[in-house]
Amino acid sequence: QVLLACKAVALAWNWPRIALLLHLGFFCLLRPGELLGLRRSSILLNTTEKGVVWLLRIEKAKSWSRRARAQYAKLDEQQGCAFCEAFVKTMRPLDLLWPSSAGAFGVRLQALVRAVTGRPGPYTAGSLRTGGATYLFDQWQEDLPRLCWRGRWREFSTVWHYVQELQSVVV
Repeated sequence: QVLLACKAVALAWNWPRIALLLHLGFFCLLRPGELLGLRRSSILLNTTEKGVVWLLRIEKAKSWSRRARAQYAKLDEQQGCAFCEAFVKTMRPLDLLWPSSAGAFGVRLQALVRAVTGRPGPYTAGSLRTGGATYLFDQWQEDLPRLCWRGRWREFSTVWHYVQELQSVVV
């Protein structure tokens, strides 16, 4: 709910890049450096009978020196994709999705959280990956192999710290 509200406020404030980054960071389980380093050319749009599927090419993933140089994240969450697709299509291929600093992104994120919740929150760009992992873990009925693929984790144990407290929060 916080993500959806922050996206809505970002759009109301005419911050479409922030809304796009919130959506991508959350549903693609991106690390802050991966998110803020994306270019328009990193996004592959594929139209299928189910709609548009996005594939993000992550050039410098955290583990790029130990694994494939480029890793991929899939976005198939259609809610909000129409807006994202329309915005992305207006960009030039080498445009950064976020052309400013990480600090500037953090300041805007905190402004959104304050507008939505009425107080400063503990949310950072890293919260998008954690929030997305716990959301998908719950939505997919605890399907760990699928979640590990989405988050680009090789071991189940790596994902535990993202989802281990989910049930206590839900209860």
